[in-house]
Amino acid sequence: MQTKSICLSGCLLMSVALSSCSIMETLHDLQGGATPVTANNAETITYPIDFPLPKYPNSRATAASDSNVEKARIRSVMMVSTVDADTICGYYTAWFKKNGWIMKSPAVSQEICTFIAAQKSGVTANIVAMHPKDSKETTLTINISTALGAK
Repeated sequence: MQTKSICLSGCLLMSVALSSCSIMETLHDLQGGATPVTANNAETITYPIDFPLPKYPNSRATAASDSNVEKARIRSVMMVSTVDADTICGYYTAWFKKNGWIMKSPAVSQEICTFIAAQKSGVTANIVAMHPKDSKETTLTINISTALGAK
């Protein structure tokens, strides 16, 4: 349970960090290198072509980042959708199962967010879908961690 809380906290912090970025910001990774982060509320952000998970249908990408941290490549995408958090995580849970991923945690649903994690061939995916009670949109953050040297 403590691991789930730590992972959820980390994903929530990444969501907040990405959502507070302006049109083009630079974050610094743990080794002091620069990580380009593209973020905008307009329709100008495109979903990364080489991202290993599909874009949620009818969602809008609002941020994307790609960096190397320690011995891993970390890629993140933030999207917004009008669909509720549990439905979004259900979509990705079904996709993971269909595509041979191992679920590392079942959907953990809190009051305003749902969290899932899966792994396949050295790639770990963490998904947080947040839908505040007074909001019309769900914010979806997908973090992909790939061990450097893994395919």
